[in-house]
Amino acid sequence: MDVQEWLSNNDQLDSLIVGALLQEDTRPLIVKHHDGYLLSLRGVNLNPGENAEDMISLPLRVTSDLVISTRARRVLAAEDLKERFINGKPPSSTGELIGFITHRLVSRIAPVVAELDDKVDTTLKERLLDGSETLTRHILVNFDAPY
Repeated sequence: MDVQEWLSNNDQLDSLIVGALLQEDTRPLIVKHHDGYLLSLRGVNLNPGENAEDMISLPLRVTSDLVISTRARRVLAAEDLKERFINGKPPSSTGELIGFITHRLVSRIAPVVAELDDKVDTTLKERLLDGSETLTRHILVNFDAPY
């Protein structure tokens, strides 16, 4: 049985949730749905050979006693959670589980954002200090940071 079939045959999931869990690329969101929530979390793509800017999606269906998640690509935060279970330290609630995953996603985003911020600062300073440009709204809106 494949994932789509398992999700479709699960009595606890309606077609809206199944469709959301099968989306490959989603924007971050949280929506109250019946007795729980539909979440879509995102993180930087730290998979080998891929660009960190190509965000990965992690859709989740969360209730007080159930968490179902799918993913199209490897998500290190999910692997961290798996390790926690293997080491005999599972989260004590669905809230703690979501908090753990969210914390791990954010902890990996922070260094990537800081590095991009440094590149933008350096590049803008160089452009401004050499006198070839003045800082305008157009430059900031259309700035193409070197990655």
